[in-house]
Amino acid sequence: MKQKRKDNKKGNDNLHKKILNNEFEKNRAETKNTSEKIEGIMKATEKIEATKHETEILNMKKLQGFSYSFAIQKAAKLIQEGEVIVFPTETVYGLGANAYDPNAVRKIYLIKNRPSDNPLIVHVSSIDMAKTMVTEFNEDAEKLAKRFWPGPLTLILPKSAIVPDITTGGLDTIAIRMPDNKIALDIIKTASLPIAAPSANLSGKPSITNGKDAYEELNSIVPLILDAGQCRIGIESTVLNLTSNPITILREGVVTKKQIEDILRKRIEVCKECDIALSPGMKYKHYSPKATVYLAKPRDSRMKTISVVLEKTEKLIESEKKTMVVLSKEIPDKMKKQIEETISPLGKLVVFRSIRQMAHEIFKLFRKADRKKYESIVIEGLFEDGIGSAVMDRIKRASDETI
Repeated sequence: MKQKRKDNKKGNDNLHKKILNNEFEKNRAETKNTSEKIEGIMKATEKIEATKHETEILNMKKLQGFSYSFAIQKAAKLIQEGEVIVFPTETVYGLGANAYDPNAVRKIYLIKNRPSDNPLIVHVSSIDMAKTMVTEFNEDAEKLAKRFWPGPLTLILPKSAIVPDITTGGLDTIAIRMPDNKIALDIIKTASLPIAAPSANLSGKPSITNGKDAYEELNSIVPLILDAGQCRIGIESTVLNLTSNPITILREGVVTKKQIEDILRKRIEVCKECDIALSPGMKYKHYSPKATVYLAKPRDSRMKTISVVLEKTEKLIESEKKTMVVLSKEIPDKMKKQIEETISPLGKLVVFRSIRQMAHEIFKLFRKADRKKYESIVIEGLFEDGIGSAVMDRIKRASDETI
């Protein structure tokens, strides 16, 4: 049995090397300055066959043994054939395709209606696989991968010539991570291919954190959705640029600035407004529900912030706007009851137990607001510290007005 496992591993390694060699030959001729080329190709592609699929959704929580393996093999085969699938990670659901196949990656951009200069994150199953896609995996990358992979940390590194420029939005860097999710890792290993995958939502809309929302959004557009329920984390990975000096966080997530500094033993920056989109989630309005989102910036006391939230809510309700009020953590029961009575029947109060729960469920809440046809959402802002900083980043990008 042990010998069989070794033979299987050797076979997968050989397949991966063969794929790398083939892709290198196909992509070697690509030039660095490909922005216009990518735009031209995408404009010429008027329709994609992916929109004609009958979507199969598999409940991965109910599958075990052979049934589970069959589902993974089905997903891996679709990836190898150049199709796009939806799969879970620990952060959000991904819309994934073979990172080496320009035509497959092009489908991702077309399905999402995503700007071609907005790079994708490439998901790998090992550090060795990551190293084949970059020209340098330096000491800092080694330290961070050892500590945080598999996990919600994406590293930006100089890309190898084998990676098509469309995968990286025409940049000479690549955003790469190893997800902490068995299903995602099993697909990548079985396919022997890295998977390029942005969040599985149409561009600009809230990220998808459960299979039900994935099916609602992408039914008939992709051939397969692997439903594993609610994602464990609920917001996208931290993105860290290791090619800059100083090293810079381009998108905040649950891996915090302090955690990274503790590992590297050096100071890093957080980019709040970057000119160049080296990472997803930087350049365009993101995560937005259909409702108008009002963000109450935090005052010097929480009660002052809540007062601002309620004042805005009262005005919206007076204008007969169906409004959702979102508070970041618990309040006294008496206050909660008073607020509910004041804003009823047009208003609904949502109170998270903690900032971590807010991170886990904010995108799910935005989508619920859409389904229930709320016209306005008024959110209590957070001080930008630790995970609160990551949550505020998402809410700011989703918001229409700061109050």
